[in-house]
Amino acid sequence: MSYYINGSTEIDYSHLASLPQPQSLGNRHCPVHHKTFTDLVLNKTRSLNYTIEEARFGLDDKQNLFGYIKIDKADGSANGVFKHVIGIRNSICQKFRAGLVAGTSVMVCDNLAFFGEIATGHKNTQHIMDNLPGRIDGMMSQIQNNWKAQAQRYDTYADTELSESDAGKILWDAIDIDAISGSKSAKVINEYNNPRHDAFAPRNAWSLFNAFTEILKESPTMLQQRTSRLHNVFDNFCETKAPERLDSLLSLPQTELALS
Repeated sequence: MSYYINGSTEIDYSHLASLPQPQSLGNRHCPVHHKTFTDLVLNKTRSLNYTIEEARFGLDDKQNLFGYIKIDKADGSANGVFKHVIGIRNSICQKFRAGLVAGTSVMVCDNLAFFGEIATGHKNTQHIMDNLPGRIDGMMSQIQNNWKAQAQRYDTYADTELSESDAGKILWDAIDIDAISGSKSAKVINEYNNPRHDAFAPRNAWSLFNAFTEILKESPTMLQQRTSRLHNVFDNFCETKAPERLDSLLSLPQTELALS
């Protein structure tokens, strides 16, 4: 997957500490400093034995914060197939609340599009520091559960071999529910037949799924919604092919959450 911070000026983590303390804009407005908020997330992530592989941050013209943190397992249980990402944003001008989203596909941008499979946050009001840490704890618990569910999902895709007619059916079903536009179908076929990554040479559902996502990245604003629809297509197909191994596949997370 790819991750986006659109429309912001990128800064280093070290720059966060040099930002001035945000000023209250009203009786109920108590903005939390960008570094304080970011450190809550980073420290909780490390305490749960995740490694932080990459962290990027940006400020918009109002000095609101946007960022993402790519994490992996530090205990040897990483599966090498996908990474989880935490997207964060925090406003000092009451444009939006301090918020987080998480999942295997996250988009964070300053036009208020903020999507992920898991979401939480809190308004910059008097009790933000009383309540926000607990909400971050809850989100991290969901991430751990989601990690196991996604591992099951993608292992199932890799175990499902595809014939040419199978691949064609999945492509048709994906177009039918607008998981991808028909105009991009030829690109998906070409990516599947000539994968740019050797890991996707096997003729299975996992390779085809990644052919789709390579092309979906060309339209980042639609990535989250269409990836969710794509999961529906692949989950249904793989369950039909091997129901005895996939009793719980369709119970995996399918929600699209927006945090405003």
